[in-house]
Amino acid sequence: MKKKRLVALWFAVLLSLSACGTPADTQQASAPQEPSVQTSQPVAAPVEEPQKSNTYSDKLEIDFIDVGQADSILITNKGEAMLVDAGTNEAGTTVLAELENKGVSTLKYAVGTHPHEDHIGGLDDVINTLDVQNVLLPAVTNTTKTYASVLDAIEAKKVPTETPKAGNVYKIGNATATVLSCLDTDDLNNSSIVLKVQYGNTSVLLQGDAEAEAEQAILNSGANIDCDIIKLGHHGSNTSTSQAYLDAADPSCIAIISCGKDNSYGHPHQETLDKLSAAKLDVFRTDELGTIEVTSDGTNYTVSASGIDPITHVAGDKIARAKRQAAKEAAEKAAAEKAAAEKAAAEKAAADAAAKQKAQEEAAAQASQETKSQTVYVTKTGEKYHRDGCQYLRKSKIAISLDDAKAQGYTACSRCW
Repeated sequence: MKKKRLVALWFAVLLSLSACGTPADTQQASAPQEPSVQTSQPVAAPVEEPQKSNTYSDKLEIDFIDVGQADSILITNKGEAMLVDAGTNEAGTTVLAELENKGVSTLKYAVGTHPHEDHIGGLDDVINTLDVQNVLLPAVTNTTKTYASVLDAIEAKKVPTETPKAGNVYKIGNATATVLSCLDTDDLNNSSIVLKVQYGNTSVLLQGDAEAEAEQAILNSGANIDCDIIKLGHHGSNTSTSQAYLDAADPSCIAIISCGKDNSYGHPHQETLDKLSAAKLDVFRTDELGTIEVTSDGTNYTVSASGIDPITHVAGDKIARAKRQAAKEAAEKAAAEKAAAEKAAAEKAAADAAAKQKAQEEAAAQASQETKSQTVYVTKTGEKYHRDGCQYLRKSKIAISLDDAKAQGYTACSRCW
């Protein structure tokens, strides 16, 4: 308990320090300039420190970095960058290598969606190595060494730290990242910072590990979660991506899952994949494709990865959604018609079988009746009953019903029966 209080106090100190900083999107007023003094002496030009710069494309780019059974997402636009999660402790070097490959040396925002090791494990490496201007963390804390290492890095680099609230908007170049959820709950997964990234008509949901509780809170808030692409919560677990949430988000074409190959959790769960299949979404998985890249000019977006041809869609394409909805309705109609036809066929088969059985029973009853009333013949001294024409009837021939013959102890003649 004392350790938890210590970590909570530590985090509170960091937050109070961040309150003294200047928000990254707020311009500071210029200080008044003093009058210049004329002098005949030459004045040396000031020596400027070399400025670090990010060198990536002006298009929105979102890289879903392959960090195994973990999350790490890099968002870049117009020379600014946001990193959402940094994988496990072992993945820190992987994340840094990817950022270096993309020419990213400065992060406007580093986001730890929630304090699980598979999301913040490499965040201390990132903070210690790069120029990180702001850190976003949920209110919930943790007592793990991983979480403590992140706090140590924040303190050492004196990075302003903020706990975002639903509705907060953060700019990355001309793109925005709107907070949809950041619950203050003991359930770490549901404390995840959930973001909606918007660039022109392109919109992407980043779910962290948010599960049904956080999803329902977002739905209850009335927030617009309509999107083109959804990065599924909790690595495709069946505890996330409820049908109601998926229907409300209504991704136009794409679902992305960050998970490790042959992971022990069975992620993504088949139940989740079935929902995506029913929604007619193309599914891209880091365990199958490695790092997945999404680029957008605000009008069109392209999804690419190693070993596949890039796929381009129109952002906010309502026609694609309408086609998907029509296909879904057609499939449901076909399924209903098939079920009705199968039911009708089964009922007809049952009725035919019942009619056939009844006919057989009636025929058997009639045959039995006919048999009972059949006329046979006996002799004065014999013990057998015979059919008409039997050679044993030459001396005597007494007509009798078959039932009576049997009742009187006569048995069938072996020659004529």
